[in-house]
Amino acid sequence: MQLGLERWADSIFGVLKQGTDYVFFASRSGPPATIAKTVGTLDDPVARSVQTGIAIQNMKNAYDYAAGGPVYRDPATRNLLMFYHAEKWPAGDAAQFYALYGMAKSTDGGDTWYDLGEIVTPEVPFVDEVPPGTAPHARGVGLPAAPFIIIGEYFYVYAKDRPSYEQPIVWLTVARALIQDVVSAANDRDTVVPWYKYFNGGWNEPGLGGKASSLETDNRPMRQLDIAYNDYLGKYVAAVSAAIGPDRDIVYLMESPDGLTWGNRRVIDEGPFSKGYPTIIGGGDDLKVVGRKFYVYYPVGSFQESENFLVRRLVSCEPGIRSHTILSAQFDDSGRVVGTLRDSSGAPVAGADLDISLTAVDGPGVFTVYTLSGTVPAGATKGFANLNFLRQSGGSGPVDVAVYDVSYRESDESADAEQKVANGDFSQGLDGWAGHGGDVQIMSSDRGVGNMLQITAAPDESGLLSSDRFSVTPGANFTATFAARVSVDSTNAGFFGINFQDESGGLVGREIEEFKPTAVNGTVKTGEQGEFSFGGPGFSRIAVEVGYDGDSSRWSSYLRKTLAVE
Repeated sequence: MQLGLERWADSIFGVLKQGTDYVFFASRSGPPATIAKTVGTLDDPVARSVQTGIAIQNMKNAYDYAAGGPVYRDPATRNLLMFYHAEKWPAGDAAQFYALYGMAKSTDGGDTWYDLGEIVTPEVPFVDEVPPGTAPHARGVGLPAAPFIIIGEYFYVYAKDRPSYEQPIVWLTVARALIQDVVSAANDRDTVVPWYKYFNGGWNEPGLGGKASSLETDNRPMRQLDIAYNDYLGKYVAAVSAAIGPDRDIVYLMESPDGLTWGNRRVIDEGPFSKGYPTIIGGGDDLKVVGRKFYVYYPVGSFQESENFLVRRLVSCEPGIRSHTILSAQFDDSGRVVGTLRDSSGAPVAGADLDISLTAVDGPGVFTVYTLSGTVPAGATKGFANLNFLRQSGGSGPVDVAVYDVSYRESDESADAEQKVANGDFSQGLDGWAGHGGDVQIMSSDRGVGNMLQITAAPDESGLLSSDRFSVTPGANFTATFAARVSVDSTNAGFFGINFQDESGGLVGREIEEFKPTAVNGTVKTGEQGEFSFGGPGFSRIAVEVGYDGDSSRWSSYLRKTLAVE
């Protein structure tokens, strides 16, 4: 992305009103994790300006990830206070990350931030090791993105907790501190005050390491959430995302009279894709207060993708009746995916827009151009491309990857810029490339003229292949492409990467694209009989995802199923 907003947003948004514009703060995952500040409108949050790479300075503790999101503006001083999410990765394993909350302060409108310290940590202490054989995420303590709300004289910040590594996660908890004390400590002493967790009906457990009670009686799992006060309902509302499958989340709404007792979850989006960070935004001067209609914003995409898209959903609290909808899908005789959209009475829904995604379930995959883009980090003087199959993301299957071309270009007109990867088309064999592991061969391209690089590795093999170093320009826009075919078995076994180094050879930045099954995405409109048709790339077995967003008279609908050519 030319805006430099890859892997954004990696948190819920902190939003402030600035005249007729709005300022948005959100994490951008790394490495390293940083804050992105954009200025725009509720229709286009990046319309005015984009500022990326803002790191929290003077950190009082060492973390593998620290950035935010949610922001409070002190009315007296106009200073900003951020509630940030920080992570420690035991033994360097990001899949087992241990999360906590801290606070940071800005005195210049959010252009720079300074650490104030930690406010909430899980009951279980951090242990910098992962026992052999531990399944991915089994020891993780994944607190969300530090959502907060003001209730009376207190800040309430919502979290997850875990009593021990042998016990399950407590999925929704809360801690609080007096607003006056928090603001005074930040403004006058650049520090934080003690916070206290809600446990067994009281607020006596310390925010750092104390016990916490679940705020939902059934302790249902969730990924992320945000909280606001709804003055039309006279209740607090929460937007919650929860995983129901690989790269698929449902977004719910919940209500509470006091911020502690939460009612049933109501679905507002059960369509395809991940929806990790829902943010509630009102339209008045206080954006944490909403009315009879409000928006929920969230990034939609895949956890394996570097680029997602931001959507918003209008929520109405006014009474109404909507009919349910039902999707169907199958292969026709020509191998196309066909299906229908009907309402609960069986009547066809015509003229509806459907989002469709087809993903290979097995096989060698299909040709795809994987693209990385962004801004060359400050201090970088050299770069190199690499094809990594070190299995750092947990993929354990056999590797089968064909690479046809690798390129790296700088400037806004990347197609006309110098291609800096030496022998990126492998016309000179492996000249300019070096590495180890697996079986690496140069052979005639299976797509016609030229050569291709074929990488295969058994499930117990790992390795990498890197290009020669090339010069880079700090601050320049860049685009890198990897024309390749990745087998389904290679999922998460490695990645395509561009690495940036300083003059001494130290790593100062990296952009990656994980090995993953190729998805073919598109949008179709239903016909008069509610019918639709979508032409796939000739897969023999595919996972089909079809989503319908609904409208004022119909509920949304979602279908996921595996189809096989008979």
